[in-house]
Amino acid sequence: MDRKANLLALVMVAGFAASAMAQDSISKNANGGSGLPGDALNWTDPLAQRGRYVVESQRLTTSWGVKFGIVPLVKTDRPVNPALGQTTTFFNNLSGSFGLSRTQRTANFRGTNYQWWQAATAGLNPTENDQSLNYPSATPTGSSYQFTAFVNQFGAATAPSSTVNSGIGAVVNYAGDNIRRFYVDRSLLAAASPDGAASNSNGSLSIGASDSNGLFTLRADANGASSPAANRIQNQNILRTNLIARNSSINTLSGSGGSTVAADASATTFVVNNPPAPNNNTYSIPSMLPASLAQGGNARYLGPDFNKAYQYEGTPGSATAVVQASSYLATVASQSGQPIDATYPDQRGAICVFPGSLFGGTSVATGAVLARSGVDGPNNDYIAIWGLDSNAGITAGKVYAIEAPATVTCSRAPDSDNSPNGPDIFDTITNPAFPPTVITPSEITFAGSFAGHQGATAFQGGNSQVAIGKDLAGRGLVAGLYYENFGIPTTDATPTPNNAIVVGRFDPNNPTGTVQWTVVAWTYANGSDVANCDGSAIRGDWGNAGQSASALASPGQFDGTVDLDPGSALYDRPIGRLQPSLSFPGPSVLGSPALSMPAFDSVGNVWFTARVAAINTYNSNTQTTFSRYNSALIRGVYNPDTFTYDLELVAEFGDRILGKNSLTRYSIGGFVFAAANNATSPSTFFSSSVAPYADRNMDIAAAIGNGEVSTWGSNGAVVDPRSLGGLVLGGNFLYDVDGDNQFQDPSGTAPNNPNSVDEQYSGIFYINFRSCDADFNGDTFVDDADFVIFAQAYNNLLDTFGDLNFDSLTDDEDFVIFAQAYDQLLCTLQPN
Repeated sequence: MDRKANLLALVMVAGFAASAMAQDSISKNANGGSGLPGDALNWTDPLAQRGRYVVESQRLTTSWGVKFGIVPLVKTDRPVNPALGQTTTFFNNLSGSFGLSRTQRTANFRGTNYQWWQAATAGLNPTENDQSLNYPSATPTGSSYQFTAFVNQFGAATAPSSTVNSGIGAVVNYAGDNIRRFYVDRSLLAAASPDGAASNSNGSLSIGASDSNGLFTLRADANGASSPAANRIQNQNILRTNLIARNSSINTLSGSGGSTVAADASATTFVVNNPPAPNNNTYSIPSMLPASLAQGGNARYLGPDFNKAYQYEGTPGSATAVVQASSYLATVASQSGQPIDATYPDQRGAICVFPGSLFGGTSVATGAVLARSGVDGPNNDYIAIWGLDSNAGITAGKVYAIEAPATVTCSRAPDSDNSPNGPDIFDTITNPAFPPTVITPSEITFAGSFAGHQGATAFQGGNSQVAIGKDLAGRGLVAGLYYENFGIPTTDATPTPNNAIVVGRFDPNNPTGTVQWTVVAWTYANGSDVANCDGSAIRGDWGNAGQSASALASPGQFDGTVDLDPGSALYDRPIGRLQPSLSFPGPSVLGSPALSMPAFDSVGNVWFTARVAAINTYNSNTQTTFSRYNSALIRGVYNPDTFTYDLELVAEFGDRILGKNSLTRYSIGGFVFAAANNATSPSTFFSSSVAPYADRNMDIAAAIGNGEVSTWGSNGAVVDPRSLGGLVLGGNFLYDVDGDNQFQDPSGTAPNNPNSVDEQYSGIFYINFRSCDADFNGDTFVDDADFVIFAQAYNNLLDTFGDLNFDSLTDDEDFVIFAQAYDQLLCTLQPN
């Protein structure tokens, strides 16, 4: 059939249907001043306890030309209670640790009356948004995919002073034929105060894990409490909140007769509640065995305590302790034969749960945690890994120890190809000036151990420092953040740790056999200034000049191929390098990591955030190139045949996105800081930030077998964006409300511009597979099904769902673009 003729025929028969949009929003700025206060919900409002809306993703293109979708999924709340006359200089709370459910289920759409809009100043807030611009609420029906996400939030009102500590959860549904539109059921899961008064804080809490059934596991204690002792959270508590059962009142945690109670008792189950000895130890961030894998369909808690014991919910609603004498780390020694001193087994950090059995037997999932033997003193020299049975207990005979490599070797490119010290395109960084790197060896080797558990991560997240995965050949994968100079004092001559993300690969049928190790990414400092800093190369389809400027085109630039062969005429030179914290301009967090924790996707690719330098861009105003220090989300593409990784820039601080719902551009940022106070920040990226499943639970191995997915290059890598089932990223979205392209934040104690009408919010982004722009249903074809969707938006004109040229309309110009894509039929998803 003539596809163009078919396109015209479809124009005649396509009907009209409104599209759904969402909590990507800006305020109506009713006070007529700066952008403050914005439209974030006050945390005491009923809508903050339980609100529903629809949100739609926008295109995000990587340095390799791969397309993902990005959307601001959840805003945190404002920290004020208007009833107490509180005020704040911030738009909303800071986002703390965050995570994503380890499973995704299929289920019918379950919610009703989702608010949606498609206009600037429309939104969810009844006083700060112009709700006359909202469309009628939506109630989707039929089958969907369902996952959950969460973010912890912290903030303070300034007059009168108070501190907010609470957690937000979201149950998210989307249709299998529309992977850009998400129906979000958002709830304040629990709070440590009933009203936010300075004298009414009952303690602190943090979400540690969630599952796709809408269940969230939290930790709570009396730390930081200011209320009367009897009202405070009592000792140590692990609880589970059912978001689907939440009501619209504040779910305050408080003390009652020596126990801790929740105001929304019907939605809250306590697993640990001020336990007596010997279980009254300090508990760390909890993990969860998802309900879909647990006996009886009841999700189960598991986690470490500070007495070297393994705690798990053997019976629903009650924790069981595997104490030191028979701890899982001692079991490692006896079962695996590994040299762990049974008198000094210990663990650090949170437990990673992989929702699949690596070891067979009665295991339904796999757990892992950083472990220390005592042989190397206080260093984490092992990863303990074990099978989990359906009660979250340790599967008999399925406990092993994987020893950290004694040293790692990081290969540097030759000077002729080593940004930032060659060629001269990297000499334009001026803040500070970026000198040639003076490190001369072609290989850098350093010794270290696993870390990332320092600071407040034991109590405020994230989860976990260890990543577990499985490649398409069935080999087991573990990863962690490797440290040299762990705990280095800031008074040291080189106050920055050398870091590497390392992956161990092993045979799950022989876990005590040889473990192969490889370096995914690294940063290194050989002195006290930026001239001594270096790191892994970042790649892109930017040609053999390594620049993104189309005005400075070079062979190989934007040709759809990422050519990593230095001998090729179309070679794509590195576009930048990872950098240690020391190299950054302004105040650096010294003694702290520049890399986040690693996370695996469904095929063994490694995702993380990092400090970077010399990402080269062309300034069309000045007709010059410039380079900069920045922070970025990176994908390490796994080459299974060579067991190596190549780094791809996915997103960086300052990327600008046109919001599909607010019709306003926002700049992304704030998601990259791995460091805090000479330690790891709880708010950085951890292994639970990335889904271990593929897009719509796709079987990637089968798709490769039938030709639907192709491997990339000659080393068996999977670059196809469908290998990512989704990820969450805590950060900021700064809206350019007045459209002046300045993106100036008026909030905080030292605002970028106190008179700006722009609005900056904290929250979490969601990133997933998007396909090409005209493939609206995500089946990798632009065909009749996509045209029916496009025509619905085209008939409405103002509906941005079919907006392909980013002018906030679906009009004739978009029709021309769609017709071209329709004629080509097949989408291009990855570089050649």
